[in-house]
Amino acid sequence: MNEALPYLEAIRQRYPELPLDTAEKIGAGQNNDVWLINGRLIFRFPKYESAIRDMEREVAFLLYAADHVSLEIPRPVFIHTCPSLKEHPFIGYNKIAGEPLEADLLQAEASNDSHEEHVPNEAFLRHIAGQLDDFLQELHGLDPKGLASAQQETGYDGYREWSDMYERIQSRLYPCMKQGARAWTDRHFSAFLGCKANFEITPSLIHGDFGTSNILYEPVSKRVSGILDFGSAGMGDPAVDYAALLASYGESFFRLVLVKNPKAREMLSRIIFYKGTFALQEALFGVENEDPEALKSGLETLEALE
Repeated sequence: MNEALPYLEAIRQRYPELPLDTAEKIGAGQNNDVWLINGRLIFRFPKYESAIRDMEREVAFLLYAADHVSLEIPRPVFIHTCPSLKEHPFIGYNKIAGEPLEADLLQAEASNDSHEEHVPNEAFLRHIAGQLDDFLQELHGLDPKGLASAQQETGYDGYREWSDMYERIQSRLYPCMKQGARAWTDRHFSAFLGCKANFEITPSLIHGDFGTSNILYEPVSKRVSGILDFGSAGMGDPAVDYAALLASYGESFFRLVLVKNPKAREMLSRIIFYKGTFALQEALFGVENEDPEALKSGLETLEALE
């Protein structure tokens, strides 16, 4: 309980009328510490200064998007923004029912729902793929002008974003990488950055971290129940979100998404590129934020890509 005291005090100072009966730490992601308060409220506290800015953008994004998508997403109820980690800034919202839809859980549910042993129920998988694709199409179709004026994006320059990331990878991450991984990375980025068509796109509002830990599943109703963590949300290439689906659940599941949404096929080359950057991004995060676990995990994944 002692670990919870600074966080509880931050909540108490901002919302003295809120009873604080129980506090359970339920996660510590790359950017936030997560606490379950009173068994029904989720409070997220940024771990880095950059995560504070992300949280402020996230609040505006959630308040706008919550009324326009079919799946439940966090709706901020308790908000404390400030520039310093010492004051424990936070966002709080009602807990969304469900558990993370990890790839193993998805396959287990598909098998349990099948009439034939060891044969996944494709109708069930199509239903889940349909829910996720519907959500992404709704999200990507939102008008960016609906965001609060102070939080609107100034514009999206895909070439600048990814060339900048490539430079950061070369300067910060290459000293930690093996020669084979560096050569693979050079080929991967050079082919992408050298194709003008990759940047002649219409950007949209994206989730930005559409992985398994942020997709909630409710086993009783056998449906996706909600989407979490919009800290990376903003203007970008919608192919990034589809790349996360491909990386999370594999090619056979992703083919069901492509069947439902032919427009995603037009993004396929970009989807494959973005998927190939995820391990690099994780390792780069580890270097830039002194997170040795993220660095190790990213580098180990890269070795398998060589």
